[in-house]
Amino acid sequence: MTIATASVDQNTIRRRGTGLRAYNPDKAFKGYTLFTPLTGKGEVYLLNLEGEVVHQWNLPYSPGLYGYLRSVR
Repeated sequence: MTIATASVDQNTIRRRGTGLRAYNPDKAFKGYTLFTPLTGKGEVYLLNLEGEVVHQWNLPYSPGLYGYLRSVR
């Protein structure tokens, strides 16, 4: 569970690590983030604004080789 915070800690040492650390919903762009770990084996994650995985793909390719996201209506 992610808790919305009024301000984001400006100390980058405390913010380092993995996962969603903080966000300000008033300043964040609405939408999704497409993410793949550089050391992964083809996993691709679609994250919502709260940092939750809303969809996951397991591709037979290494990260960064090929791919795009397109809208289907």
